[in-house]
Amino acid sequence: MHIELTIDWNGKTKKEFKEILSEKEVGNSLLAEKTIENPNAVLKALGLNTNFLDNEPFSNLRTNSDIWEFYLIKMFKIKEDEYKYWIKDFSDKSLAYRHCSRRRVGNSWNQFNDNDVKYPTIDNNDLIKASEKFVGRLQQFKGPLRKVDKKNTINRKRAAKAFNSYLLKSMDFRTKAINDIFFSNKNEDFILMELLKRSYWNKNPGLDSNHMLAICLMLCLYGHQKQSYISQQMAKIVCQKLNLLKNCDNEIREKIIKNLKDRTSYFKKPFIPPYKYVYTKYRDRINIFFRIKTWIRLVKTTYLASV
Repeated sequence: MHIELTIDWNGKTKKEFKEILSEKEVGNSLLAEKTIENPNAVLKALGLNTNFLDNEPFSNLRTNSDIWEFYLIKMFKIKEDEYKYWIKDFSDKSLAYRHCSRRRVGNSWNQFNDNDVKYPTIDNNDLIKASEKFVGRLQQFKGPLRKVDKKNTINRKRAAKAFNSYLLKSMDFRTKAINDIFFSNKNEDFILMELLKRSYWNKNPGLDSNHMLAICLMLCLYGHQKQSYISQQMAKIVCQKLNLLKNCDNEIREKIIKNLKDRTSYFKKPFIPPYKYVYTKYRDRINIFFRIKTWIRLVKTTYLASV
């Protein structure tokens, strides 16, 4: 920005000043706007384009693949006839496991067996060892996956506990923390905000702060299909953490912070993400946000199944 004196018709300098943008500054402003419309460009400009999707457990999770038992089943050699029993409807009034409905779960055999994208094969010896009795009994059990099998109850709890540990890895989440974060409030914004805050704690080394900030930033800027308003508290925490970034594009950062402040009236009200209109334009961003939702659901269901 620069300031020029203006001259009136008789050559005298006016008292007021006129602020104008140079061509270079106009170009930069438009460039920043274009960059923010591209989620991947934003992450790169802020130095948040890390490889968190290439690391476990997120590398082995898939969007909307949230039936935890199938992740374990995929680690073993399963026959089609065995699998077909597990995805059938409940044919009688038999009970489902606690915290589970009698709803039919699972995809077709071809989708499960031939498509490693839906349920990838996890290579983890501890998880295989903890799950082999559970899956072995399932192979003998001719019934829906969630139908109670008293002979497999203990095996199921052990397998669920092992998978829960795999999902959390080195994150220091004790029972109270699990309840406080994942179960005290059903709102996913709240869970994400708590995870973002805790990712900056030294005692939670397993939570990648760049990963969590990227997820929450994407939500604040672009939202998602089924949610209109975002919590103003989410925007406030994101802006606080953005200010901690080093070696990033300051122009992009300041523009994002200003935009979120304006949208929320300085963090006083919920808001519609400013770039929600580009949602369908950049499908790459979906993995960044929705894998964390799958992770949240799996953490909750494996925890409930293990207690």
